[in-house]
Amino acid sequence: EDEVVSVVNVIAEILMIFPSTCDQFISCGVVNALHGIFCSSYTSRIKTVCSCLIFNVLYSAGALTPSQEDEWFALTVKVFFCL
Repeated sequence: EDEVVSVVNVIAEILMIFPSTCDQFISCGVVNALHGIFCSSYTSRIKTVCSCLIFNVLYSAGALTPSQEDEWFALTVKVFFCL
């Protein structure tokens, strides 16, 4: 659990330092891994950390980038249902 949280925190820090990389991050396919976290029995701590990462990515990404990636919309809906 700590390893997952550490990796997500490092990704979040990188995206906070370089917000322009969010567009690239969205298109790299990590959405499938994040979606898997919300569809499995991971702890609420991991889901909370991943939720923060998802919202930070969507906040920093260009307006059209998430809308071009249908998987991100589905993941965002899944996160809302988990909250």
